[in-house]
Amino acid sequence: ANSQKFQIIRDFDLHGCTADDAIAKLDDELSVWTDAAMKEESFTIPVDIVCGGGNQVLSEVVERWIRKNRQVANRPKGFI
Repeated sequence: ANSQKFQIIRDFDLHGCTADDAIAKLDDELSVWTDAAMKEESFTIPVDIVCGGGNQVLSEVVERWIRKNRQVANRPKGFI
């Protein structure tokens, strides 16, 4: 029997957030993502963090947040 497992990619939308709001939301969600990852065979879960367009402030905030959190890695867009 073929027992392929497919991982669900979660979207986390930060549109309309200030930099401080975005960090607070990411910090709050990190424990949820960590708990979910611990239940996976690979101990990982893919999450697409959506920052929107504009002046790239949120993108930079998210990039710094990823770098400071050891449990988080930057996954190239479209890579599962």
